[in-house]
Amino acid sequence: MTDRFDLEQQIMHCWNICEDLDTVIEAVLEKDSTPDNIANILQGMRELYHLKFEKMFETFEKVIK
Repeated sequence: MTDRFDLEQQIMHCWNICEDLDTVIEAVLEKDSTPDNIANILQGMRELYHLKFEKMFETFEKVIK
């Protein structure tokens, strides 16, 4: 059974994108990151957060039914 708590938890997990972007920024500024390396990291993050947001929306739809 999906409930409001599940939705709240998934919303909070999606906020991790801010912390993840801070980690990428730090890596770019402190390491010799190549454009390809940065692009690969960002593509991976994009895919991960796409999945997280899809899951969250599915939960949202279940909660409002």
